[in-house]
Amino acid sequence: MPGAPARVSWELGGPRGMFSAMQAYEREFVDLLVRYQAIRFGDFTLKSGRRSPYFVNAGQLRSGAAIAGIGQAYAAAIERAALPCDLVFGPAYKGISLAISTAMALSRGQGDVPFGFDRKEEKDHGEGGWFVGTTPGDGMRVVIVDDVVTSGQSIRAAIALLKRAADIEVSGVVVAVDRQERGRTGNKSTLHELQEELGVDIHPIVTVRELVDDLRERRVDGVDALDDARYREIDAYLRTHACGCDAKPLVGQSAHTTPALFAQTHVPPRETRKAPSQSPSSAT
Repeated sequence: MPGAPARVSWELGGPRGMFSAMQAYEREFVDLLVRYQAIRFGDFTLKSGRRSPYFVNAGQLRSGAAIAGIGQAYAAAIERAALPCDLVFGPAYKGISLAISTAMALSRGQGDVPFGFDRKEEKDHGEGGWFVGTTPGDGMRVVIVDDVVTSGQSIRAAIALLKRAADIEVSGVVVAVDRQERGRTGNKSTLHELQEELGVDIHPIVTVRELVDDLRERRVDGVDALDDARYREIDAYLRTHACGCDAKPLVGQSAHTTPALFAQTHVPPRETRKAPSQSPSSAT
């Protein structure tokens, strides 16, 4: 079984929330979301029926360059959180490409890192079982990668499946964006409630507040991704429906040291198209 991963050396600049400026890999990740329209601004109806002025869909990252870039971001987040990782696990279906690209990115900075994902139905022929890729084994420290926490059901199911298969430890969960929406209790976010329920830390690459505050201050590939009117709509929405989402003051640009992992794969700019103002009613 692989040993604990070697830390990649790069400048952190302090823990999340200590400084308003984003880390270089976080800003590169925001650029990636904008370029491939994985973050869109407009008027969207969520599965819950709530109207939202923004929509995150990691499924838009569906080219080689895009998925390489997102793997670098997840790997950098794992390194920043110092999560021991013997296996990167992605819940099917969206977690499959995330697990593969993250393991590839981690393996560039250290020894070979296994990945695995689950089947929707147990296979009763050939190699059989629930797992594709590396099967979890006793003593493994597993990092779960997923896109966005909505209800948390996919993460709950993944942890239950892994623990039925072997005596593993879930080192942590990494997700793309924390929507910071209020949970059932009303005074904590869904993500924080899920952390307490499962006893596992969940690490977003960025929060929605960090994302919109960053885009408020700058352009992406020469294009204004978020205008003042949209920003005010999102700010009002977050103040109503989210926890810990007070707006930050505008900050100046700061120099950052790019994480070694993220620097190895640069995603070239592509034309940024204006996002439509409507989305299907199944948006999450």
